[in-house]
Amino acid sequence: MAKGHEPRMITVMLVDDQAVVRAGFRVDAVRRLAGGDGLVDQAVTRRVIAEFARRRPAPAADTAAADQLTARETEIVGLLATGLSNAEIANELYIETSTVKSHLGRAMTKIGARDRLQTVVWAYQNGLARRSAAER
Repeated sequence: MAKGHEPRMITVMLVDDQAVVRAGFRVDAVRRLAGGDGLVDQAVTRRVIAEFARRRPAPAADTAAADQLTARETEIVGLLATGLSNAEIANELYIETSTVKSHLGRAMTKIGARDRLQTVVWAYQNGLARRSAAER
């Protein structure tokens, strides 16, 4: 590794299929990681969300932050909480993936979430995600 180009973080990849783990990363996966995307198998994501929803009692809602979201931002955060990817949300709403990313980024800023996981947790805590939606 070239001097001054040390890795800044370690990425953990959760995969539901052991064959994928044994095969290693594909080139497109490495490119996505290099571009800042995370890779978590959607089946694993959905199970984690469902388990979180099952275990956690709903805390008091953050109505001030929720009231700041537009109707579209609220809709996208709710779909994200079901475990859908940006592309799947875009397909469901008949919009571009870049539009989903824009709405999601603005919503995350408004609610103070650092990442998609915090956004999903916030959605469950504030009633934007139906508990049954995690089992989609």
